[in-house]
Amino acid sequence: MPRSAAKNKRVFLDASVIVAAALSPSGGSFRCLHEAPLQGWQCLTSSYAMNEAYGALQRKRPDRVGILVELVGMSRMKIVRDANSREVEQASLVIDHKDAPILAASLKSRSTILLTLDQEHLFDPQLVRARLPIGMLTPGMFTQRYLV
Repeated sequence: MPRSAAKNKRVFLDASVIVAAALSPSGGSFRCLHEAPLQGWQCLTSSYAMNEAYGALQRKRPDRVGILVELVGMSRMKIVRDANSREVEQASLVIDHKDAPILAASLKSRSTILLTLDQEHLFDPQLVRARLPIGMLTPGMFTQRYLV
């Protein structure tokens, strides 16, 4: 596990997790946002990820857009600065360019875990070889490991 979870309990949420939490209050993503802060984890995301989540909800389920404000408040989510172009370029060396802003922001925020529903990232050999100082988990994996 990169960086000690006991010392640095920071979990970065990508847009897919935020959207899933907004759509399903009984799902794993919502559970992570609700329970992680209660167990000492700081929930983080970037402006880029939040805008991505907002746009996806606006297109698919505009009736759920308002829940984003509630999710931020409930989870005490901190919205961090986006990574700069150099940091995004560095991240794009190990991940698809469309996902590089999320990876770069999670690294910049010094998060311990990046939560994603994008399963291909979890098993991407290039990411494994990169030995990044951050773990990538699905909400289900995070729940099983850290939310007891």
